[in-house]
Amino acid sequence: LICETCLDTGTRISEVTGLMIKHVDLEKGTIQIAQRNWRGDIDVPKTEKSKRMLALGGLTGRYRDWISKLKHRDPDAFVF
Repeated sequence: LICETCLDTGTRISEVTGLMIKHVDLEKGTIQIAQRNWRGDIDVPKTEKSKRMLALGGLTGRYRDWISKLKHRDPDAFVF
């Protein structure tokens, strides 16, 4: 799902691994790129333009299933 997200949305791997539950809107089918996780370092995205909202499209259902199976689903929990 991480790789598919990168391919379908054009995000960097560090942006996808930085996603938290609060960054995913399953009703709208979007993810918000607000931070990145690079080797355990949580930081802002590489550039200001990197902060963006992206459509999940066909991945929305997969995200819904994935998140429903997570042990921790509070807003600050990581998706991956």
